[in-house]
Amino acid sequence: MGVGIALVDNPHGVEWSPFQENLLAVSTSNRPGHTPISGILYLLEFLPHNQIEIEHQIQLNVGLHQVAWSHRDNSTLLCSCDDYVLRFFDLNNSECMYREWFQAPPKDGQSVKASRALDWDPISHEYVLCAGIDENINLFYTLQQEDTPMNQLDHNQNLAQDTQVLDAQFSTHSPQQIISCDRSGHVYLWDIRASTETYQQRHRIHQRTCAMSLDQNRFDEHSLAVGNFDSSIMTYDFRNMKIPKSITNQAHYSLINQVQWSPHTQHLLASCSTDRTLRIWDMRESNFNNESANDESKALPLDSVDSKRSYGANVSSFKSQKMEDWVNAFDWNVHEVGLMALCCNDQLVKAYNIRED
Repeated sequence: MGVGIALVDNPHGVEWSPFQENLLAVSTSNRPGHTPISGILYLLEFLPHNQIEIEHQIQLNVGLHQVAWSHRDNSTLLCSCDDYVLRFFDLNNSECMYREWFQAPPKDGQSVKASRALDWDPISHEYVLCAGIDENINLFYTLQQEDTPMNQLDHNQNLAQDTQVLDAQFSTHSPQQIISCDRSGHVYLWDIRASTETYQQRHRIHQRTCAMSLDQNRFDEHSLAVGNFDSSIMTYDFRNMKIPKSITNQAHYSLINQVQWSPHTQHLLASCSTDRTLRIWDMRESNFNNESANDESKALPLDSVDSKRSYGANVSSFKSQKMEDWVNAFDWNVHEVGLMALCCNDQLVKAYNIRED
């Protein structure tokens, strides 16, 4: 498959098509201060010999933030927009945009302009979530007639502090389960089959930090990675959240925007940051030191701020990336081993293979 570099205006989200191996969706918006405010949804086709073609270019009069593909229909995807609306697009339809769902704007005093998380249930294919505007996860059913959320998962339960949702995703193993994190420093597990009113589990992240991004391992339903505000990366086992399986302090030089497990290799984890880098980590079990990771008596206390002690992760020998501006988002390609796409704050979108120079 081809790789290459493309320039687009202020990209926020990227996601490879789950059906077409070389097709990448990119959501963008004008930079602040530009008028009129607008956004473009690009569908980029990466061809051999570093050639890139724009298969579709859809312009709206509102900024686009996150993007997600349907796992059932190869021509359908949706975007979260800066006006708190989710918009659906059908690439085979001449009118292209065919549905809008509305979310409540942030409360008075909050300056959030767009959602931080958007996900389409990869198991049932029937639900969509959007989160990050406030303390709620908004749930939609793909066949619903209403244009407002079907249900909301409320993070602000018995917590007298800021609980804005920072990331949320559907489980890749259990139908209708959701994993999320918020600014209070907690990670949540929800089961919308049982109840939408309360979480099934809630756990506090160690070292007085909060998870900016999380991802469940596709090969191990109990393995969770979190990228944190204090630039650390931790992995957990849902069966024992008292001790992190691994802690990588100072994994980056600034807060971490995103973490994502490889869809092909169980022990590979990627992370990106506002320090302008995308890095690959080796999280295989042989790295874990029993003395550090498995002995509860020697585990880091929940409120520890020890920035020196790390265990359980090694820098991978595969190719990382150092960019010229913030790395906003990235995505592993499910069709080709090692292929990734990333977008940066300097209008750059890049596809490259971590196994190649």
